[in-house]
Amino acid sequence: MKEPTKKLPPFTETNPELLNEWDNDKNAGIDPYLLSAGSIKKVWWKCTKNSAHEWPAIIYNRARKGKGCPYCAGQLTIPAESFAKLRPALMKEWHPTKNEGIDPWSLPPGGQTRVWWRCDNGHEWSTLLFVRAKHDKGCPYCTGRVASEKNSLETVFPEIAAEWHPTKNTKTPKEVTSKNNYRAWWKCHTCLFEWQAPVNMRTVLNSGCPLCGHDEGALKSKKTRIEKEENELPNYDSVLTTSL
Repeated sequence: MKEPTKKLPPFTETNPELLNEWDNDKNAGIDPYLLSAGSIKKVWWKCTKNSAHEWPAIIYNRARKGKGCPYCAGQLTIPAESFAKLRPALMKEWHPTKNEGIDPWSLPPGGQTRVWWRCDNGHEWSTLLFVRAKHDKGCPYCTGRVASEKNSLETVFPEIAAEWHPTKNTKTPKEVTSKNNYRAWWKCHTCLFEWQAPVNMRTVLNSGCPLCGHDEGALKSKKTRIEKEENELPNYDSVLTTSL
């Protein structure tokens, strides 16, 4: 003879803390004291930290899996806490056509959604939402982090770009900014010597070919060194005259 099935205790006994978030208004007619922690019934909950946070969830997921308020966890948001509401300045760069199906009023500032932006100068780029919300660095083109027609090495320093090695680089002078730290290969147009140096060392520090030193700074230093060495040489004419 089979033993009678034991009646499971209600979740109000096993997880009494959940009763504080039970939404009495939206769960009218449902008795929480008759539902166990393993119930798959979906009911409404109201966050104790913010009464504006209301959401439906299966009792099992809350009682057994420990899932809490999705709004406080940043998984969902209400308009008052959305990216659009809290970051109005960044909304000015929200791309008007490339974010189809994405609602900034339903996304939290810490969202993982990748969205498109367009600055006042017409530059377009994409980032994760939380990256702009928490670590905004502005337009990568306007700030010189990404090369464009206006800030590339080829545009700003064409004479230096002319020494870009034709075969040893993975990028072109169009693909790096003039202040980039990309370690590039160069080929001297004077002595044809090949060497490596960061782009910004050439553009900011004005360094040139280490062999012939054809840049202005190197020439001046080389001239000073030669003059110093010449001054330290003995006066052989004087020595010969004395010996005679």
